[in-house]
Amino acid sequence: MEYLLKKKCSSWVWIYRKYLKLLKNICKIDDRNLNSYHFFTFKFLMRGDAMILNNEEYKNFKQGMTVEDVIQYKDFNRNLIIVKINGNLVNKNDYNKRKLKQDDKVEIHYLLAGG
Repeated sequence: MEYLLKKKCSSWVWIYRKYLKLLKNICKIDDRNLNSYHFFTFKFLMRGDAMILNNEEYKNFKQGMTVEDVIQYKDFNRNLIIVKINGNLVNKNDYNKRKLKQDDKVEIHYLLAGG
């Protein structure tokens, strides 16, 4: 029983380490912040009159939508997210000014504090 428990725990440790490595590579965060925050990433792709989020197409996308519109549409907590458009960080004060264009790559990182 103890052997099985150790084997199962070591598998979980391996999975967790792979998860952390994936976070480091995808979110481009360094080791000191890695243990403080976990990121849930939502990727948007604008095509014509549709918005694609996590391989689901949303027809409510309109040309000229702002970042704030997407945040409200998806009901995200504005204080717990970081937004990047085409790899550039968007200032929270500019969410209602920054309009999305076709083929913009929008990443919304949802921060979760923990230990």
